[in-house]
Amino acid sequence: MLNRDYILSVIEKKLDSGDIPGAIRFIESLIQDNPNDIEAYNLLAIAYRLKGDFDKAMSVLKKSLKLDPDYPDTHYHIGLLHYERGDYIKAIEEFYKAIENYLPKEKNWTSDAYTALGETFYKLGMYEDAIKSWKKALKIYPKNRRAKYYLKKIDSGKVKKVKSPIPIFDFIRFSDIKIDEYLKQKGKDKFDSENEYKKVLRKIISTWNNEVAKSSDKLKRMTDKEKIQFFKSIKIKF
Repeated sequence: MLNRDYILSVIEKKLDSGDIPGAIRFIESLIQDNPNDIEAYNLLAIAYRLKGDFDKAMSVLKKSLKLDPDYPDTHYHIGLLHYERGDYIKAIEEFYKAIENYLPKEKNWTSDAYTALGETFYKLGMYEDAIKSWKKALKIYPKNRRAKYYLKKIDSGKVKKVKSPIPIFDFIRFSDIKIDEYLKQKGKDKFDSENEYKKVLRKIISTWNNEVAKSSDKLKRMTDKEKIQFFKSIKIKF
């Protein structure tokens, strides 16, 4: 049996060179030797994502979640898949799960997750949140080139604002309503910490994905007043 570290080095070279089929063969050999190799499953998902087979990549990541529901890399890669498919709200939820579960010593990975989170906020037209995420990424890991790049573009005024998909405005309205409800329940006018905000936002995103998003066609036919009433009717257990 070949040394695992050697196989991983071969896989990395094949992925870098674009030999995706070759990388997949080596990764599958690792999984065959150890069906619980969660790192190998994530590598396999990366390979399929690079190949453009998003459905296969997601299928592999779901297997990874069964091995460890809290494994941060799995949530990070699921987030990337949602991002590339344009499912930005789902991507945000997964990036937050990754950030929550990375160990303190895994600063570069946590920083990457914040960078991806910023990219997702930017796609949604949530520019202030995007900038905060990129600054957080650099604070955690100052060598993060992607975060530096985006913040440099922001400072130079060269970043163009993208047109947000219409549903995001409904999400922002829904989020604002639920945040107000939460703060009133707690008897305060602002969050005590960033962690508290993230926890509340994750629940709001989860509720949006599981309940509101299913009514997207219905939302398109609603007036603004009807939407507000609909959003207020949905209950969240904070």
